[in-house]
Amino acid sequence: MTAFVSFAGNPTHQMPIVLDPDEAFAARYRSFVASAFDRFEFFGVDPLGVPRRHTFDRGYFAPTLVPHEPASGDPATAGERADRALAPLRRAVVRGVAGSGKTTLLRWLAWLAANAGPADEPAPIPFLVEFGRYNGTDLPSLEQLVAERLQADRPRGWVTSMLEAGRVVLLLDGLDEVAVSDRDRMESWLQEHLNLHRGIRCIVSTRPSIVDEQRWVDQGFRRLDLLPKISGFPTKVRLASLAGLRLESLWLSGDALRGDAGLPAGLQVRHLTLLAPTRGRVDFTAVRGVRSLILNRTPEQHELDALPEPQRLIVVPAGR
Repeated sequence: MTAFVSFAGNPTHQMPIVLDPDEAFAARYRSFVASAFDRFEFFGVDPLGVPRRHTFDRGYFAPTLVPHEPASGDPATAGERADRALAPLRRAVVRGVAGSGKTTLLRWLAWLAANAGPADEPAPIPFLVEFGRYNGTDLPSLEQLVAERLQADRPRGWVTSMLEAGRVVLLLDGLDEVAVSDRDRMESWLQEHLNLHRGIRCIVSTRPSIVDEQRWVDQGFRRLDLLPKISGFPTKVRLASLAGLRLESLWLSGDALRGDAGLPAGLQVRHLTLLAPTRGRVDFTAVRGVRSLILNRTPEQHELDALPEPQRLIVVPAGR
């Protein structure tokens, strides 16, 4: 498998008609996962009337990942969209502070894996384990991760067949949420799977400096950092403090913005949300790298001319 799951293109829930029992169940399982993980919550804007829950194919902006330790001799990178950064990696640890979007990212990866299947290779089979659900209890087998409503139709040995074919994508969320007393048991559980089936694709998420990351690096995992997000809901933010930062997302609203203000030069933001008080305006023309923009007013033409043709522009009516 040369790419994570070919995360580009338009996913579809339509699965091919197949006759082999394993393939028939694989198609059904992937369809179920695609439906189960097709939504996420957009925190911070719902007080102004913006819907809080969105489908991944309509409202999700893929975060940016930056190598934690650039390869020796390579220039430092500005990072890549998460799916592209993970594409060449079979094992990776995604590091991010609390609330940075790690869980949503892994759910998105599960959704993409369930939807996408390149024509020249077997479709991937994603399994998502959210460690926070199993504190103090035994981790489930992969067979047990198949939804209960599908268990009766699962062919005997199906999971083993998928593992041996190298089709399994194992997504482990919240390594830092595993109790210290349980970590050795969890790592033994994972190591057993990785040793028996070396074709497994494995992506792990954790908060930085909570676990012994070197143990994972020694097992061939690459560390990647989620670019930070800053939200100004509702805390007031000193705009000058944002000068020179490179952010994945910036959400500013309410008391965070007062009167006519300008965002500082040197600020780079991919996804910018400015829901300012109606009595004031915020000048965002100094911001660079904007790919999506959400405003609660109609932008003026000179403001649009200053943006590098954002892929998405959403205007939320003031007062909603």
